[in-house]
Amino acid sequence: MIVVNQKQVRLLPEEIDYQKGAALPAVYVTAYHCLKEVLRVEKDEDILIQAVAGGVGIAALQLAKHFGLTTYGTAGTDEKVSFAMTYGLDYGINYCKKDFEKEIGRLTRNKGVKFLLDSLGGYTLRKGVRCLKPGGHAVTIGGAGVLPPIGIRPSNLRGWVRILIDLIQGGVYHPFSLIEGNISLSGAQILLLWDNMDYLGTIIDTLLVLQQKQVIHPYIDRIFALDEVAQAHQFIEERKSRGKILLATDPA
Repeated sequence: MIVVNQKQVRLLPEEIDYQKGAALPAVYVTAYHCLKEVLRVEKDEDILIQAVAGGVGIAALQLAKHFGLTTYGTAGTDEKVSFAMTYGLDYGINYCKKDFEKEIGRLTRNKGVKFLLDSLGGYTLRKGVRCLKPGGHAVTIGGAGVLPPIGIRPSNLRGWVRILIDLIQGGVYHPFSLIEGNISLSGAQILLLWDNMDYLGTIIDTLLVLQQKQVIHPYIDRIFALDEVAQAHQFIEERKSRGKILLATDPA
């Protein structure tokens, strides 16, 4: 038996099954919090979403389209870019083939974008911030781009050098650089807000309504058995996943 606080549970509507319900909270609450509370996005503005084919990326994309934004997104393969476009992505960029900073400049006629949702960190975050127009606002939610490669060993000097270079190039932000660019940079980690269920509960209630209205559609890539948790993490860390990955006590 599991006992939890009543505020931390919700009754799923009949048309939402347990799998879709499980795919909702972490990524969609993060995306909603970032777009509405942190960035405070507005209709007819634009946003660059890094790793747009991932769990938070797809969630943010669907919400951004619902809020009336023009969307730009990056992914590491043409297949992932095409996948995101099926969810309404306006402009997709394969960052392995093109410099996304230059592409954003070209696509926006060097005006830049108003908002940035970053989950990669390091030098990619710095390049993303350079894509902002004056008055722009960026929020970062992770550092997937500077995490050690799966299975990296201390003797793998080349791998660690790559990470170090990326971190150095990413650097730190001095307040003057933000002041001179008239831009702002925020960070968000929804798990650290988990005790604030009055706030998070309101978001979940809103998302359940949007899901009932089919405004948002969680995409579940794969479901792993609970004893396959290591394989699930490897699948994500090797950047093979799209949308959400779930663990199930009964995969059947």
